[in-house]
Amino acid sequence: MITRLRSPEICRERCPIYRINSKWNREGQSLTNTETAKILATIAAVYQNFDVNNFKQNIWAELLKETEYQHGVAATTGLLRCCKYPPTPADIIEAAKIEKLLQFEKQEELKIESCRNNQLSVGDAGMLPSD
Repeated sequence: MITRLRSPEICRERCPIYRINSKWNREGQSLTNTETAKILATIAAVYQNFDVNNFKQNIWAELLKETEYQHGVAATTGLLRCCKYPPTPADIIEAAKIEKLLQFEKQEELKIESCRNNQLSVGDAGMLPSD
């Protein structure tokens, strides 16, 4: 069976994961029931045998409630790209922790780079000699 590829614009309009990515400014906040429902709908769109109902939604919302929103979405997106089977809440939680660590690492690298740039612009004062 051959499927036509859709343009990115159409995918952004129809895919719930793209719609919720626009709310990434909620850093540090946990997933709400509505956001969990959107994640489940996205998983169901990718995996045809993945059924979503109120019972499943409530359980997933309870399990994912301590997961930060932006990390949960990034983790779900990554899992959907690489997994043959639908992710479990444990998969999303684990991947979200990794996403959080990676984001922290990037922020720290940016801080270090910023400090280096400021020190270089002021002069070499306080810089260790490089080998």
